[in-house]
Amino acid sequence: MPSNKGTNAQSLYYIYNGPSQVVKQTAIGVGAQNAILPIAPPLPNSSWTLTFNAPSLKCNPLSSVDSLAMQQNIASFITRGGNCEQAATFLAWFPRYIVSSDGWGHVKNYSQPYVPNEYGNYTAFSNNTAFLDPQSAFNIGMATGGQPHDAIMYIAVLPNMTDIRDFSLTSTPHACDLSGWDEVDQFKSPGTPENPLGDVGGNITMLQCQMYNSTYQTNFSYVNEAQIVSIQLSDQDNDKAVPIVNTVRGPGIEGLGAGNCSTLNEGGSPSDGADLGKDCDFDSSLLFQLSYQATLQAFANLLTGNITLSAEESGKNGLLDTTMVRSTSFVDTKELYYLTDYTLHAVSDPFAPDLQFALQNSTASDASGMARLPQNLPSQSLQDAIETMFKNFTVSLMSSPNLRPNYSSPNAPDKVNVTQSLAQTVYVYSAGKLWLAYGIATAVTLASVLIGLLVMFTNGATYSNNFSTILRVARATGLDAYIFQADMDDRTPAPRPLTNTSVLLSRETGVGEDKAIPKIEESQLTTKGPTTHTTLL
Repeated sequence: MPSNKGTNAQSLYYIYNGPSQVVKQTAIGVGAQNAILPIAPPLPNSSWTLTFNAPSLKCNPLSSVDSLAMQQNIASFITRGGNCEQAATFLAWFPRYIVSSDGWGHVKNYSQPYVPNEYGNYTAFSNNTAFLDPQSAFNIGMATGGQPHDAIMYIAVLPNMTDIRDFSLTSTPHACDLSGWDEVDQFKSPGTPENPLGDVGGNITMLQCQMYNSTYQTNFSYVNEAQIVSIQLSDQDNDKAVPIVNTVRGPGIEGLGAGNCSTLNEGGSPSDGADLGKDCDFDSSLLFQLSYQATLQAFANLLTGNITLSAEESGKNGLLDTTMVRSTSFVDTKELYYLTDYTLHAVSDPFAPDLQFALQNSTASDASGMARLPQNLPSQSLQDAIETMFKNFTVSLMSSPNLRPNYSSPNAPDKVNVTQSLAQTVYVYSAGKLWLAYGIATAVTLASVLIGLLVMFTNGATYSNNFSTILRVARATGLDAYIFQADMDDRTPAPRPLTNTSVLLSRETGVGEDKAIPKIEESQLTTKGPTTHTTLL
């Protein structure tokens, strides 16, 4: 908030001049993504719960009386002064506070979209043809004497304003039929007191949204870098509406109310004789109020303004925007879906299909590679979308390091407990299956040992396949047939005479001594004794 510079370039008063750049950037990011922006967690795979007070936006349809008054104002703008080609299909604005020109400095409040001149006309020479600054409620300076005023945003959606005249060779908006703008009687379709907008007044949506101080109950959870945030507003019906403050009394400077103390309050304007002696009066609630209205204004930048059907003689074909709403996900609602690219170009009049639409919806083989525009009708209402996105925007402010609190300040929020989940491998077994597997292995092993012991007991000795054992047995063998030199190779099959030959395994018995086995001569092949016969294969 810059200081209000007087004749001596010094003042005790500071004038609100809008949100910071980082807040505006956050609002644009949330509006485009329709989601909470990524917030860096203090620890991986962590979660925590946070309860805090913050602004919320509550929208409701206008009452039938207020809606009729708004329609009458729009109809008056269209029919008086030939403004039908500037008729808007979408409008969003805040009330205007205009200083009267009577010399007394009186401030008039206009809640309707169009403001007439001092003669009650809406001509091109009046101050409303450009649709007065829709956010002038934030920029009136000290015109209201420093008094707060309501922060109410109005929204009007009139889909039929994009229609052109039937059976007409021009692209004259259908709104011109209200007054027969070109004086062709066949196009005249004046409105009535009950329906001021006539045929173009069908399917109208009128909303008013107001800012409140609410309690947010949020749960943050991060699992493998995926962010999950749930938001719940408690006791919203009893929330207090937050007004807009344009002027505050701040700390003085040398020679003008300076002191060794903090000063911040809603001191009145010197023009209304207000007391200037509020030094050392620090109202901390003003810090919240100023941050609230900055949050609201940054969010309202996505909506405020209007959309009109471009005039034929302007050489353009389509819509003229002074609002960012078509660049946000608000168009993916039931009320504003008619403003999407697909809907605008799916009809032949007044919007001719552009190249992208023609290629994306072509059945030709050379253009089939382009993705088609979505045709699914949305299910969310504009009212719910505004309220939800504002909550997401409020929480998304935590994503910017520049907007985090100074924890050394006495007004800093309390710290919260953060729970971190650590993943590790845990082996889980079924006791029954584990006992079955080990039991079978134990039983088989035990059976093998018992069989081995039984064989050892039966044979009276044990045997092994060591090299020395094989050598001892092979050295003490003999054959019961003579083998010729030609048959001593390893050809397969063996010669027929050898297949009937027996191997003689002699075993000499003795106690405490080893006896050498004599070489078997050919004449000794018939030696009798303990032998074992094995047939050669």
